[in-house]
Amino acid sequence: MSVAALGVLLLAAPAASAPYLQLSALGPDGAESPARAAAISRALVIACATVVVGADSRQKCEAGCVQVTVREGPLGRFVIEASQGRHQASTVVEIPTTAPPFEQARTIALRTRQLIAWDIDPPSAPKAPPRGPPSLAPLPQPPPDAVPPLAPPPAPPPEATEEPPAPPVVEKPSPAPPALLEPRDAPLKPRPQYLWLDVAATVLGGRASPDFLTGGLQVLFRARMSRFFEAQASYAILYGPSGVDARGPFVQTPSPGSVVVALKMPFHPSLAIGLGAEQVLIYLTHPTEMSTDNTEFRWSIGAISRLSYRYQGPSWSLVGAASASVQPLQGSFGESMQRYRYPLWTFAASAGFGFVLF
Repeated sequence: MSVAALGVLLLAAPAASAPYLQLSALGPDGAESPARAAAISRALVIACATVVVGADSRQKCEAGCVQVTVREGPLGRFVIEASQGRHQASTVVEIPTTAPPFEQARTIALRTRQLIAWDIDPPSAPKAPPRGPPSLAPLPQPPPDAVPPLAPPPAPPPEATEEPPAPPVVEKPSPAPPALLEPRDAPLKPRPQYLWLDVAATVLGGRASPDFLTGGLQVLFRARMSRFFEAQASYAILYGPSGVDARGPFVQTPSPGSVVVALKMPFHPSLAIGLGAEQVLIYLTHPTEMSTDNTEFRWSIGAISRLSYRYQGPSWSLVGAASASVQPLQGSFGESMQRYRYPLWTFAASAGFGFVLF
């Protein structure tokens, strides 16, 4: 039965059966708690009970009051003990510690009113003073044989012993299961990328005799080495200068290739600067000659530095680079190539697109 329904039943009881109570409240340390006793007394009065207080409480309880003691335990447990004459009962009430003081007092009062619902001992009626026997003639006695045998007196009924009601079971709400993260709500980690392919248009120039300026297509592979380092390998096919020499028309085709180790800037990972080695092959071709030895080439080896920038998209990127190289070691194969030297210093610029291989 809930506390609200119990309160309705107790308030509906007739006021004539309201008992007299003498209440005491003890704290967790066993000391008197007048504030709690006053709060419970007010709640008992609302529940149709009479609480005897004051200096003359002992005289008022000579006829028989119900002695009620409320002891406060740990974690909101209250032990209620009631006694009156041969009647004794006790119960345990568990009240949430977060409940207001009035709600605690009201719950204790309703449970106390239920606990003392035995028959209150009626006050003993005053005995009439003894009087003298009336002067009446004696009644005629029947003969001894006519007197029926007296039946034995009935055995007194056994005294009813009240057992304290079982303490209420407070059902604690089960904790809610933890919220599960749906797969669609899980954050997607970016897939690591290890190899890229860049295709860019490039322009290369330098000062030589004659001046050297060419352009063409460059292919560059980039491989990730660590978080801040990557390896770059490039090869370019350029359209070189053309002219006429003693053997006829000729075309120069330079093909530079390089290997660079680049460092990504910690403050801007899209920007990288690298240093490496470069080798250049310049092919000299005489298209009008029908002989098999109409191609000669010059080679050069040196160092290169490259500054590159990358704007990364989902699976593509925009790339741009600027480089400078020096070619101190140069050689040639063929008599015609002796007149042409590759520039000692060259500068290149490129722009294009990049793609993720895996």
